[in-house]
Amino acid sequence: MAALSDGDLAESLPLRFRADPAHPLDGVSDRPGDIAYLRSRLRRDVTFLREQLRSTAISEMRHLSWVNLLLRKLADRGIGAPYVPALGVATDIPTGIPGATRPTALRPLVDAAVADFEGVERPSGGLDGLYARVRATLDTPEFGGELYDIASRIVDDGVDHYSSFRRMAMIVDVYDQPSPPHLRPGFALAPRNEPKVARALQAQRGVMTLLSLGYSGDQSQIVEARSLMLSELEGAIDSAARKGFGVPLF
Repeated sequence: MAALSDGDLAESLPLRFRADPAHPLDGVSDRPGDIAYLRSRLRRDVTFLREQLRSTAISEMRHLSWVNLLLRKLADRGIGAPYVPALGVATDIPTGIPGATRPTALRPLVDAAVADFEGVERPSGGLDGLYARVRATLDTPEFGGELYDIASRIVDDGVDHYSSFRRMAMIVDVYDQPSPPHLRPGFALAPRNEPKVARALQAQRGVMTLLSLGYSGDQSQIVEARSLMLSELEGAIDSAARKGFGVPLF
């Protein structure tokens, strides 16, 4: 504990906890103890944020599966275009403000980014509003109950996501300052030919191929895609992140 410096504490002490932002250590009496506490708190907060984001991403993959199921069942009824697996990556995504979008981008988990996610998932907001209209359309005897139930699952999950991002927003707000201590410094989008990034992109292509086969009817390929995502793809992204590389997955 004695080896920890005042600089460690000054760097990790959130601005809102400083009596004087220009002199972060004024009024701190137990510096070694406070350093230990802040590091422990930061570790808990980062672990929570990571797990919330991970569980939301996994849930969104379920949504992708449900959307493809909806499209395939509608096509089987002769509604819409012939079914082709929907696996495209959007170039613009909603912000939560009706009619407003922003370009797809890799962004650090700061207040503005969390607010965008929160806005998109807000009940009757961007995505919820779109799926609510789909659900209302399917709530007729013509479609039976199955398609309505699938759309309802997506809407209900969106409410859970909104609650998750609300909790994340409260934590991220604590660290809202230049060089936020909950983020890796120097993290940036990496070139596609960086070896650690190339490994992740190769795994992504494998996942997309398996999902295309799975959504076309071979259910066993969906299981393989899930396994590849949770092992190779996630591991490759984590490995790149530890080196400060963001993976351009879009």
